[in-house]
Amino acid sequence: MPASAPRFALAAAVLVALACSLGACSSEPPAPSGSISSEAAQKLILEREAVRDAAAARERALLAQVASLQEENADLRAQLGLAEESAEQQAARAAHYEAGLGKAVEELNRVAQAPPAVQRSYAPAQRATRANVSTLSAPWVQMAGENVVVSGKLWNSGEAGASGTLYVELLLNGQTVDEQSQPFEMGARTDQAWSATFRTSVREGTYSARVRMDY
Repeated sequence: MPASAPRFALAAAVLVALACSLGACSSEPPAPSGSISSEAAQKLILEREAVRDAAAARERALLAQVASLQEENADLRAQLGLAEESAEQQAARAAHYEAGLGKAVEELNRVAQAPPAVQRSYAPAQRATRANVSTLSAPWVQMAGENVVVSGKLWNSGEAGASGTLYVELLLNGQTVDEQSQPFEMGARTDQAWSATFRTSVREGTYSARVRMDY
């Protein structure tokens, strides 16, 4: 502790001075030899009392200075202990950070040396398109001599074209008396007219028609 060495030397010097003041270095005047007058004796007594008072005051001052130096010395020792403890804590913290840094570097090296991940591309799913064929209205039945003509329209509301077979049934009083089939082909979101002619002897009753499709 180089900074506190002068203070320890000063404390030693103060102790030496205190020892001198207590006896070894006393400057009390010696008693005169022979007979002296009462006035001289009184003067000598006063001088010795003054020397003793001065020595006592000096002693008290030196003791106070020693106590102050001892207190300061204790403070310095406490500060030195705190400094040493702080240095140990900082060294431990630095070692902890260094270990963490080493692990981070190892992880970065491992990631850098790992083979690149295979990138997969996914095509967006496309909605399947399909046709949706129906009749726009009920079939129209018309008498033409000995023939019965049935007509109507097909409607494809789907997003794809359609091709298939149209089946037309001729009904008399709700009973099937004849049937025809014909192919059809139509694009997406389009309509298509159709007709079917039936040759039959006209009989009394109510004629109607029914259609269905395969596509």
